[in-house]
Amino acid sequence: MARSPSPATRGETGAPSSSFLDYPAPMSPRWRLGNAIDGRDLRAQLERRRRPRDARAKRLLARLRHAELARARAILETGACLRELMAERLWANLGYARFEELLAALGIGRSQAWKLMALAEGASAERVAALGVEGAYRELRDARR
Repeated sequence: MARSPSPATRGETGAPSSSFLDYPAPMSPRWRLGNAIDGRDLRAQLERRRRPRDARAKRLLARLRHAELARARAILETGACLRELMAERLWANLGYARFEELLAALGIGRSQAWKLMALAEGASAERVAALGVEGAYRELRDARR
């Protein structure tokens, strides 16, 4: 349905002074600029719209960093548990003949288990979160040399 011009644009007779086709489409850049008092008003409107999105983006980034750190802590905890199971031969109490059988049941490879155990002994959760398991293990190994 066509939109008629506002009363302010009507001529003295009350009839529209021009066709509705002469008006820019609503929400087009030209329409927004025409309805803004000046460019600063438009910039202020855009800034007000952007602020909640900026705050939301920052909250999501903080949640992501928290999740990465929690993941790194879980990796270190896994390594600590594996180390204790191996050191005290507790895998035998669980019915496994060898430590490698326990690892196979857990779905953890032997070399990965050794890396996790080494990280649990000497790495921080922040380093694991920043570098990942392989990077943190490489850094730890190089520091021991």
